[in-house]
Amino acid sequence: MSRRLLIGLGNPLAGDDGFGPAVVARLQQQGLPGDVEVVASCTDLLGRIDAFADCEAVVLVDAVVEGKDPPGTVAAVEESTLLGWEARSTSAHRLSPVEALRVFRALAPEAATRISLVALHTEDVGAKPVHARGDTVDEGARLVRALLS
Repeated sequence: MSRRLLIGLGNPLAGDDGFGPAVVARLQQQGLPGDVEVVASCTDLLGRIDAFADCEAVVLVDAVVEGKDPPGTVAAVEESTLLGWEARSTSAHRLSPVEALRVFRALAPEAATRISLVALHTEDVGAKPVHARGDTVDEGARLVRALLS
């Protein structure tokens, strides 16, 4: 089980919500090891959770409103912390990372997969970009590389 999965979540047309795809694009420009599968998933995480069990590590990248860090902060969030956050999705087509993690662990409780989130903390994920800019994207890419190493 040496495969690793990187999933950039979000909608590039919705401000900070484009953080995940922006980080994935930056990492693809820089180059990643061959065993890292890269997905820019937009908002559909449900279709990807079946692949988690076959991975050593899964790193999700997304903008989050949850958490205690100030807006504009980019941080790596481990699974144990992520599981304590509130799930805020409205349907299965917009499954949040928290909900996806809970579904995955319910379906595959024996899986040894490490799951982490690189999060851009924001106060909103509306239409106006606020924090998802070059320096936060660079920091997101750095944290992803650290989690995948």
